[in-house]
Amino acid sequence: MSLRIVYIWLLVAGSLLSCSAQQEPIIFGTDLCHFCKMTLMDEKFGCELVTKKGKVFKFDDVNCLLRFMRSGAVAPKDTKETLVVNFEKKGELLAVSTASFIYADYILTPMGSRVAAFSAKEAAVKFNNNRDGKIYTWEEIKKIVP
Repeated sequence: MSLRIVYIWLLVAGSLLSCSAQQEPIIFGTDLCHFCKMTLMDEKFGCELVTKKGKVFKFDDVNCLLRFMRSGAVAPKDTKETLVVNFEKKGELLAVSTASFIYADYILTPMGSRVAAFSAKEAAVKFNNNRDGKIYTWEEIKKIVP
């Protein structure tokens, strides 16, 4: 195989990989919330919506993510994954479908959603220990956060 053909195949493969839809790490102190345009600062909070075409939208709070989703800017059928920062591990992203959420007045979030995400229900229960927060799934959170 000639060097030219190998080079062409590498270009094709590279362009296909660059179009893959995947999450990106949130760069706190630099990335802006797509909805409210504020800088993502608190490493315990943040969200991403990744489209099937590979566009990544970042948000500083569940509140901004849900408002964006409700706006219809990206159709649900065009969404590949929706992620939320794990409250227990700064910057770690979890799929919203597997996360457990606490909704409580004592949780102070960037845009007032009062929602923190955890990797498991047990972790949320432990964190909420004897406090008045309620534990929800993503489908439930979508209904109660304005």
